[in-house]
Amino acid sequence: MKNFIEEQKIFNEIKEKFNNIKYEKNIDEFKLLIKKLFLNYDPAINENKFITGHVAEILFALLLKSFNFKVKIRGSNNDGYDLEINNLNFSLKTLSKPKSSIRLKNIHGTNNEYVFNYSTIVIELGTGIYYFDPSNIKEQNIIFKKSSDGFDINWKDVNKVINLYNTKIEINNFPSKKELYKENEFLKKTASQDVCNNLLENYSKILNKYL
Repeated sequence: MKNFIEEQKIFNEIKEKFNNIKYEKNIDEFKLLIKKLFLNYDPAINENKFITGHVAEILFALLLKSFNFKVKIRGSNNDGYDLEINNLNFSLKTLSKPKSSIRLKNIHGTNNEYVFNYSTIVIELGTGIYYFDPSNIKEQNIIFKKSSDGFDINWKDVNKVINLYNTKIEINNFPSKKELYKENEFLKKTASQDVCNNLLENYSKILNKYL
């Protein structure tokens, strides 16, 4: 099995950037954009779950670019990874609230095989950013759970790994979904409605009157 030493090094470099006061304004803007994303597109609305995940992926990629990493967004492929950081592949997960497990892969149709091949970065609202990969998962003898629609890893097992290997970036004032609900500012928007509104505004002369 690959040892993922280079990927671990990349994450440690990202961690150093988060602790560097030079990038404080970059990080503050990232936190603001993440907050506005989830206020505008509540993932409790089913179609928004995928939208918020992909937008968070783009925002994180832009933040890393501002840290002077070379980043390519690869989430549209089917290879299991989302970001290419300094020529290394990473899967990115976004959690709007704590969960008992983390979904590694959805099952589509009769595809019931899964091999965990990629280092994984998780952005969790209210907590921060953490990392795990196949090598440290295997070292701790952690196994996946297979459900009817995907492959999951138990959160307690992930927490054990990130604490043992010190692969967690705690972000101060990173809003949790619970805190956002307290603000009572959720706009209950959907991406499909915004796309439709944009099309009507730019191209419609008749149907836009019936919106």
